Amino acid sequence: AMMSFALLVGASVAEAQFHGMEAHAICVNDLQQESVCAGGGLTCLARLTNIDEFGDFLRMDALAVDITEPDGDTYHYGNVLAGGGPATVLPGEIHDAFYWLTAPATPGTLRITTTFTGHDLFNGGIWPDPNPWEGAFSAAYNFAIRIEDCAGGSSASGPRRTRLRTMR
Repeated sequence: AMMSFALLVGASVAEAQFHGMEAHAICVNDLQQESVCAGGGLTCLARLTNIDEFGDFLRMDALAVDITEPDGDTYHYGNVLAGGGPATVLPGEIHDAFYWLTAPATPGTLRITTTFTGHDLFNGGIWPDPNPWEGAFSAAYNFAIRIEDCAGGSSASGPRRTRLRTMR
């Protein structure tokens, strides 16, 4: 199941409005399952939705991915946004970022942390922004993928470590 979180950047009690965004992340195999055979491929989606009630634009500056393999080795992939970003997300709009993983040949648990960083432009939907002040956000999202031994005990083929591809 796709999990999500919302980030409350700031709110005025008198107006009861919300500054911020909602983010989701998920990786699935070709059968849309949240598991993969050792050495198999996963399609991953990171989604940022602008739910700011003040009409502010959001700027997603980077999407970083950290992967911890079953043996404990951790790999950091810097900005995986297509074209390197940034991406402006207008009020009510969604920005999807896709990346692809090839799981290592070792069965176990693949732990993934997706970190969204950017700015709430606090511009009330006005462009160019008359207000030079921006509110930075950084939100990490953690989830796990099960790597299964689909080779029935024989040695699985696949990379020795997780590989990540983007649409650059």
